[in-house]
Amino acid sequence: MSKNLLHFSFGRRMLMLCFALLFSAAAAMAQGPISGKVTDNLTKEPVPGVTVSLKGNSRVGVITDAGGNFKINASTNDVLIVSSVGYTRREVAVTGNNMAITLESESKALSDVVVIGFGTRKKKDVTSSISTVSSDQIEKSTALSPEMALQGQATGVNVTSAGADPTARPTVRIRGVSTFNAAEPLYVIDGIPFLEGGAGKQVDETNAPTLRGTVNIYNIINPADIESISVLKDASAAAIYGVRAANGVILITTKRGKKGQMRIDFDGQYGKLSVPKTYKVLNTQQYTKYYTDFYNAYPELKNNAPVPIGQSQDFGSFFDPASPNYIGNLPTYDWQDAIQNKDASLVNYNVRASGGTEATTYNLSAGYSRNDGAFKGINANRYSIASNVDSKFGKYVSAGLNLRLVQGKSNLGQFGGFTNDLQTYRAAPFQPIYGNGANGYAPLYSLTHPLTPGQFTEGVDYNKIYGVKSTNMNNYLGALSLNSSTSNNQSVVGNAYIQIEPVKNLKIKGIYSGTQFRVEQKTYTDFGTWQFSETPKNPYDGYASPPLGSTPNALGMINSVTTSIQKSVNINYNHSFGDHNIDLTADASQQTLKWVSYGQNGSIYTTDPSLRYYGVSPDSKSYYSNNADNAVIGLLGRASYNYKSKYYLDAVYRNDRSSRFAPGNRTSNNYGFSASWRISAEDFMKSLTWINDLKLRGGYGGLGNDQTTAGWKYLSAAGTPVPSYNLGDVQTNNPGITFPNFANVGLTWENKYTTNVGFDAVMFNNKFNVTVEYYRAVTKGIIQSYLPPPSSTIKNNVDVNIGDVLNRGFEFNVGYNDRFGDIGINLSGNLTTVHNEVLKLYQHQALRGNGYSLEEGQPIGFLYGYKVGGIFQSQAEVDAYKAKINDQNAKATAPGDMYFQDIHGSPKAGSTAYNNTPDGIVNSNDQTNIGNTIPKYVYGFTIGADYKGFDISAFFQGKGGFKKYNYARAAGETAGAFRNQFVSVLNAWTPTNTNTDMPRAVYQDPNGNSRFSDRFVEDGGYLRFQNLTVGYTFPKALLGRTNVLQNLRISLTGINLFTVTDYTGIDPENDFSPSTRQFLLGLKASF
Repeated sequence: MSKNLLHFSFGRRMLMLCFALLFSAAAAMAQGPISGKVTDNLTKEPVPGVTVSLKGNSRVGVITDAGGNFKINASTNDVLIVSSVGYTRREVAVTGNNMAITLESESKALSDVVVIGFGTRKKKDVTSSISTVSSDQIEKSTALSPEMALQGQATGVNVTSAGADPTARPTVRIRGVSTFNAAEPLYVIDGIPFLEGGAGKQVDETNAPTLRGTVNIYNIINPADIESISVLKDASAAAIYGVRAANGVILITTKRGKKGQMRIDFDGQYGKLSVPKTYKVLNTQQYTKYYTDFYNAYPELKNNAPVPIGQSQDFGSFFDPASPNYIGNLPTYDWQDAIQNKDASLVNYNVRASGGTEATTYNLSAGYSRNDGAFKGINANRYSIASNVDSKFGKYVSAGLNLRLVQGKSNLGQFGGFTNDLQTYRAAPFQPIYGNGANGYAPLYSLTHPLTPGQFTEGVDYNKIYGVKSTNMNNYLGALSLNSSTSNNQSVVGNAYIQIEPVKNLKIKGIYSGTQFRVEQKTYTDFGTWQFSETPKNPYDGYASPPLGSTPNALGMINSVTTSIQKSVNINYNHSFGDHNIDLTADASQQTLKWVSYGQNGSIYTTDPSLRYYGVSPDSKSYYSNNADNAVIGLLGRASYNYKSKYYLDAVYRNDRSSRFAPGNRTSNNYGFSASWRISAEDFMKSLTWINDLKLRGGYGGLGNDQTTAGWKYLSAAGTPVPSYNLGDVQTNNPGITFPNFANVGLTWENKYTTNVGFDAVMFNNKFNVTVEYYRAVTKGIIQSYLPPPSSTIKNNVDVNIGDVLNRGFEFNVGYNDRFGDIGINLSGNLTTVHNEVLKLYQHQALRGNGYSLEEGQPIGFLYGYKVGGIFQSQAEVDAYKAKINDQNAKATAPGDMYFQDIHGSPKAGSTAYNNTPDGIVNSNDQTNIGNTIPKYVYGFTIGADYKGFDISAFFQGKGGFKKYNYARAAGETAGAFRNQFVSVLNAWTPTNTNTDMPRAVYQDPNGNSRFSDRFVEDGGYLRFQNLTVGYTFPKALLGRTNVLQNLRISLTGINLFTVTDYTGIDPENDFSPSTRQFLLGLKASF
């Protein structure tokens, strides 16, 4: 019995122990809601948007709310992975409920995520050359398009503003200019490569009118929707986009939703804009005296000034103070002031709703922008709607849809272009602006036909009656009141994907994307414009019986549709085994572009705006249409490897085929290799605690370029010659067919080869970062046109792959961030140097035209003209110069005229190039390099600080090491046809004013003082105070306890506050369309 009791006792104890273990295990494994709060270890403020997930089961995760709070199902044996952008990742064991977790800020130089194309990486893991611009920097730009956000912010990028025209496209160049042809970078927006020609052209397959003139296609992207911009600058980074990426790639990534409750963000700006500077021109009294001296200095007109060409009358009475016709006492009218829009506003309103669940995240946004334009007749507005939705369907399938709809409208000015506005500075100062002409404007008053408005009669050809000569500028405002030029744009951009993950870390994604741009441009020219024109034509009166005149209203329309479709399949696999990490990507894609354009030009009788369409009158009409298409098919492979996050290797290969070339030359092999070594991760660096991160990196690669030639250039065009042929017995003219251009089936890609080496360093407790990089890029086989010798019987130019160009330089980027109690300081700056050089041209022959030149050993597009030697001070100097040198461009030379240098001699026998020995003759052979037009360096720097909610940021940018030809000054200091002049001409040489560099004022400029020379070449370098922002973010304690209003910030911003430059024009970036000065009040709120 005792034995049985013993067994029972032992069994009972074992059973109780088992139950205890079972309950203990059950208690340990039971999952329940664990709550906690995440805060910043320095500021002690809650951190919203932190991802909290279970280690080993990443599918279980939550996002902290606005107060940093979270709740997750976990057990006390679990480990939580806590991560957020900008903070060091932590693993925290679950110890119970109400957990308090702190995160330590990680250096932005290491933690920021960089979009690299087909993926992302942290900055510390990047091996190639990529510049980034964050959403905070983008928000400081008020431009309609995103390109201006890159100016001075992205290392290696040179952005030239389009000026006051809100619709025009800035010029963007990455690491110099690498080709004679289209040099625009490729834009990729949310993975969609935008196929659209460079420099404001839609496509270059035909010579048809452009689809949208100067209107910038990238205005469809609302800058407020952008999360980041990455610039891929070398082949190792850009090769994934193949033949479209030789000029660099600009990756634009828009904002997406995150898990959490709905968040509504509002961002609004309202401000005023104006022109900071105008030209200083003569008033009526100065104008009268100047032109009197101007004509009297010419021997044939002396004592009889002035006698306009084509007139028998002597209009000298207009310059005679004793005459009642004297114009010197007339008032001065300020044309530059009159064309400005004095109450121009700038408006940007954006609202965004984002959030999501475990299954679906979303980001919805709407925006409205309006720029009234600093000049009358030039303005734009835009409405945009965008949505990004991402969904998960179970554990292995996800899908998403991105959609963007944009409607834009712009007024382009009377002439369909902008430059005519500020050219009104040349209007005669006595010319009235307002009067009793149409719409209250004054008809043109000209000395060659001084008529009163009552004398103008429809149907009378004043050209024939008065022999009108161009003597004054049009009354631009009068013409603008009658005429119009508008552009209406509709854009649809869509991207849909589905992704499956059949096994862990293997993702297969199918993507279908498309873009469509519809543009309607319409111009209307009223026959009433004749009264405002300097050369009035014969106005049409269609209602007279019989009709009178020959110049009716004119109407022009261009309608176009550009459609691009891309289909791709992307496979990505990443895996870590031990200390080894691999990331493999493969992609197959096809992208097609179809462009259709049709237009009409004709005449129309009615002036009723509602009836300005074709078909309302039987008058003459013309119709035309054009279409073009091209396609690119690509296969991509990329492999990335790193060991212990210390040694990195990347390799990418892409095979492209483009329809732009002949079948035998359509394939391009694009490749890139890059590597980096994080020296700071080595054991021997651990004692250098002041170095947080140090990385050496380098890369090499080669890219083809199919964006520099029109389609079908490898074929010969057929044409009908003139005269025709007489063949056989029947003597009848019969048209034949010729092939005027040479069919070069060997025409192929331009190829660009890039090399870069550099280092990235983060130091002093992550407070200071620096990047230094050297780059070198050689473009070979640039497509160049040349005229074959006469023996070839080819009469037109032939395109061949012949030119080579070099770009090389250094890039520097530095940043400093620190806090001193409640005061935060942030400083950053960048500098890029560029050496540009043409290495090879066809038969080493220079290409010249319009004051610019291509020549081996020189930069692309340098200024080419005469060099001024000085000003003759006496007749003896004139005689001595003429005894030695024959200036073939000069006649009637006199004291006060300029003399030009004899630099070169005539070409030697059998050569087309000049020789370097002066020959005593000044002619076209003596034109030479008078200025490099490509900046040798571009830079930008930011100074910022914050204190208890207040913040201030100042941004400066500039360029240097280049020259500009001042076209405005060349016109404003060259008198003729009674146009107004700059006040600087008052310093013209006279016998009593000899200490000047301004030549004498003389009618018709017989000596050629205004020939294309370095007289008007100036240093184009500048430093611009581009942006000053002062803001205040309200503390959360003042926003109420309801947590409805999560964030509130107000700001005041000034744009283009001042510019330091030696350039005498109104803007070193644009002579006739200056960048506007803006002051804006901003409000940002989150709910």
